[in-house]
Amino acid sequence: MVYTDIKSPYGFVAIEPTLALERELGVQFDWRPLTLNIPSYLGSARKSQGEIVASKGRSKRTWKAIKYSYMDARRYAERQGHILRGTEKIWDSVLLNVAMMWVCATARERLPEFLTYVFPLFWNRDLDIEDLAVVEACLEACGVSSAGFANYASGDGEGRAQHDALQPQLHEHGIYGVPTYVLGGEPLHGREHLPLIRWALSGREGPAPDIAYETAPSNTEREHTRVKLDVYVDFKCAGSFLALEPTLALVARTGTEIAWHPFSTAERDMPVEGADLEVIASHHATREVSKRAIHRKYAASRDVDLHFPVRTGSADLALGALTEINGNPLLFIRACFAAYWERHEDLDDPEVVRELLAASGVGHSGDLGTARERFEEAQSRAEEAGIVDAPGYRIADQIFIGRQHLPWIEELMR
Repeated sequence: MVYTDIKSPYGFVAIEPTLALERELGVQFDWRPLTLNIPSYLGSARKSQGEIVASKGRSKRTWKAIKYSYMDARRYAERQGHILRGTEKIWDSVLLNVAMMWVCATARERLPEFLTYVFPLFWNRDLDIEDLAVVEACLEACGVSSAGFANYASGDGEGRAQHDALQPQLHEHGIYGVPTYVLGGEPLHGREHLPLIRWALSGREGPAPDIAYETAPSNTEREHTRVKLDVYVDFKCAGSFLALEPTLALVARTGTEIAWHPFSTAERDMPVEGADLEVIASHHATREVSKRAIHRKYAASRDVDLHFPVRTGSADLALGALTEINGNPLLFIRACFAAYWERHEDLDDPEVVRELLAASGVGHSGDLGTARERFEEAQSRAEEAGIVDAPGYRIADQIFIGRQHLPWIEELMR
């Protein structure tokens, strides 16, 4: 099963690679709508001529994450030959999503044409998905009869009833965003799981692949200059822990210089006002449970038994110590990851950090008593540079969040 929503930028850039995998495998996926209720958990905003004219329930942290998401999706859309322009408002996508259900029910073979027709139009701001006549015209343009669709999508119509009955069931099954792929009853959020889905549906030969954004090579010509890769890590972040070895493998292949930086991740901020707290709690809980399950899945494919510590406190002292390591910082990084993820030690305990410094055989040029202050300075510099989460990568003038970007990062390195 594939869950999508036209108003998600990540849903947009997942359409073509997902359809390509269908063609490659010679199968038809079961496409379903997840109509995102964005204001209920991320607050709301309205723009006019590119400027924000109204905003409710969004913190500064939330705004930074949203801006990064649009930038990230935009550059992948450009590599697919598309334009992705931020929307001027939060659209009601129920009608268009019911239209997708109509296509699946009446002309499934036309679904690829429908998806590749409506998504680019919407993200170029050329499609009013709340207008019945417009949506009916889209169906006809893709070779799908619209006769009967108005009744199907009406308030008491069969399609609308099926859509509305489906939405409340999704969170309890670990489905909270798009695109989400359900493989063997297990939800996988994000197109970075397409390599794993291909492997699973092709016979599971060889080791399971890691997450990756698959994309066609860029045609942009660049000067071949030696570049440095800045990597931002958080010792208590499972994503950072699992990114360490793939990142080092990439650096070994390319001979690129690497610089390590600390960055403390945090749970997504709760909207400051005007949001449904019950829905927020459900969304965040579902997201966290799903993310942990996926981390464990990919760890297991490397024969790593990943256990999340009960204590999820700060690692600020160890992260601050990273800023003034004398010697190879990788030795200290490995020691900190092992301490937290294998022994569940407190990386904000001065005695623990001193022992890790000694055990890793590196020197420390600063006073451990001021390590937290140095970490706060490093965190501020990272945020000013555009880092919003860990693991974060900065190469040349580009920021990437997550190891799923390593294929593109390697392209830049080469």
